[in-house]
Amino acid sequence: MNQLVSTLKGFAVLLLSTVAVAACTSRDKASTESEAAAPQELAEKTVTTASNEMDAAEREQHIAECKTFIAAFYEGLEESGFDKDYVKKYVTTNAAQWLKDMYDYDCDGDDCMAAWLFSYNMTDPGELQERRIDALDDNTYRVANVYTGSADGDYMYTIRLGLVKEGDTFRIDKIEIEE
Repeated sequence: MNQLVSTLKGFAVLLLSTVAVAACTSRDKASTESEAAAPQELAEKTVTTASNEMDAAEREQHIAECKTFIAAFYEGLEESGFDKDYVKKYVTTNAAQWLKDMYDYDCDGDDCMAAWLFSYNMTDPGELQERRIDALDDNTYRVANVYTGSADGDYMYTIRLGLVKEGDTFRIDKIEIEE
């Protein structure tokens, strides 16, 4: 049983390189507690600790995958010239409807989308200097676009994106402009 515990600890440490400090702290705490704990109790604590660390690593991986999706989406969005057909590939019907509702110009059909709202909400925002993507929770992300050189000076546009996972990829399900 102790060999299994040691194997689990080693495996968790290798997989969780991003939380190595936490793994070392947990291992030191488990070593101290092992002096007073029965072997079965120690094994249960170690398995629980490895499980919790795995959850943290999976969460970090999920957030990293979401941020990568968002960054790639923005890159493609700009390359496409904010093309509605591009946007449709990466949004759910809920987000597509929001973009249609936010389109406040004359439209030749019912499929016009305010795709520019992913990046700005003014006529000439200036030159994009920085884009920051921050996780608010596992599936909600704040995207801050910082521009310089607009007619009104520096401009920061912030939007929240809610993601859902469909198959092996993500899609944008909720869009909210932060004021």
